[in-house]
Amino acid sequence: MSGLTNAQREGLRALMSGLNDVRLSKVSTAVGTMPGQTAEALQVVIGVELRERKRKHRVLGPLLPMFQIRPDAVQALIFPPVVLDRLWAAARSAEPELLTRLDGGEAETALVAERLGIAAANAVRDDPDDIWPDAYLEAIDNLILCLDLLPVARRAVEGLEGWLKRPDEEQLAALRLLLRDAEAVNPEGPRALIDILFAHMDDAVLVLRLLPHVSGAAASASLMSGSEFAVFVDRLMAAMQMRAGRINAFRPGRDMAGLEVVMADLDWCAVVLAELDVTLDPEPLSDWGRAMRKTRQSVGGTLSNLIKATDTAVEAGLPMTRTPLAGRMTRRTPRLDVETAPGPDAAGPLLKFVAGLRKTAPVFGCEAERQRLVEALTVRLTDYADEALALVNGGEVEDPAKALKQIKRAATWLALIEAKDAARSVRRRVAVADGVAPAHKVSSDAV
Repeated sequence: MSGLTNAQREGLRALMSGLNDVRLSKVSTAVGTMPGQTAEALQVVIGVELRERKRKHRVLGPLLPMFQIRPDAVQALIFPPVVLDRLWAAARSAEPELLTRLDGGEAETALVAERLGIAAANAVRDDPDDIWPDAYLEAIDNLILCLDLLPVARRAVEGLEGWLKRPDEEQLAALRLLLRDAEAVNPEGPRALIDILFAHMDDAVLVLRLLPHVSGAAASASLMSGSEFAVFVDRLMAAMQMRAGRINAFRPGRDMAGLEVVMADLDWCAVVLAELDVTLDPEPLSDWGRAMRKTRQSVGGTLSNLIKATDTAVEAGLPMTRTPLAGRMTRRTPRLDVETAPGPDAAGPLLKFVAGLRKTAPVFGCEAERQRLVEALTVRLTDYADEALALVNGGEVEDPAKALKQIKRAATWLALIEAKDAARSVRRRVAVADGVAPAHKVSSDAV
C-alpha cells in the first residue's frame, strides 16, 4: 500500500483538527467510497483519529465543553483548547497499556477511564507548567478540581436532562447525593460540579432551573445571593447588561444590518428576566433587583424610540401630499410621482422588528405602544392603498408602474405587521389594476 508522506499526514491532521466528529465521520464515509491506495491510507489515518477522539471522550467527556468559549458568550469556567491536548497526551503516556481497553465493554471502560482521569490530574499537579504554562494558581486549582470530579461529573451529566425538566423525588435525591460526593472530593466541589454541568447547557438561562434543586438556600434570592451558587446568577446578570448595552446603542438608519442582532439580544434578555422572576423573584432593592429594573427601563426606552422610528420610516417610505379640494380646503393623498429613499430601506426591517416584539414587548413595558402602532399602521397602509388604487384606476397618475410598485410596498408592509387579510386584499386589487394596464410591468416587492 502506498503510504502518505509526512507533509501529507501533517496537513491531514491539521484539516481533521478543524472538523467536529460528525463532519469527520462524513469525510471518512466519503473517502471509503474512493478507489486507490492513497484513499486507503487516508481512511486508515482518519480511522485512527476517530478512535482516538472516542477514547478521549470516554475519559474526559464531561469536561470537553469547558475547553471552548460558550456560543452565547456568557462568562463560564473555561480552559484553553491546547490544555486539553496536553492533558490527553499526559494521560496516554502515563498508562499506555490501558488505551486499548477503552475500546472494550462498558464496565471495563469506566474503570480504565477513571484511571486515566487520575493520571491527567496527577500530571497537572506534578508538572503544571508543562500542561498550562503561565496559568494563575486559581486556574490550575480549578482544572485539578474538575479532573478530580470526573467520576462524579460523569454520573451528573447523565442526569442533567431530567433535572432541567420536572425532576421527581428520586432524581432530586440522586442530585443531592452527587453534590455530597462532590463536596467529599473538595469543599469547592459542588460549585465546580455545577460549573461542569453549566458547560453542557446550550442556553445559559437553563442554569436557573437547576439552582433551586442544588441548595435549600436557592429558594430565597436573599440567601442565594450569599451562597457559592450566586456566581451563576451574576454571570447571567452581566451577560444581560452587556446585551442591553448593545440594544441601547443601536440606531436605525439606512444600514439596518444590526437589527437581527438586536432582536436576538431582546429575546435572550426577555427570557432571562422572565426566568429570574419565576425562579428567584429578587427583592426590588437588592443588587439583582436593581439590575433587572434598570435593564427593563433602559431597554423599554430604546424600544419606545424604535417604535416611533418605525412610524417615521413608514411616512418616509410612502409619502403623502396635500391635494386641493375647494377654496383653501385640502386633503392628504398618496404622492405617487417620486422614488422614496431611504424610507423603504429602513421601514421594512423596522416593521418586521415591531411585529417580532409581540412576545418580548410585555417584559419591557411597551406592548401597549407597540399594539397602538400596529393598529394605526394597519389603517394607514390600507387607506393609502385604497386611495392610491383609486388614482391609478382613475388614470390620474403619470407613471402607473411606479404607483403600483408603491402600492405593493404598502401590501408588503401590511404583511410584515401580520395584517395578512388586508395585505391579500391589496395584492389582489393591485393584480387587477395591473391587468387593466398590461403595458406597465410592476417590479418586485420592496421592503
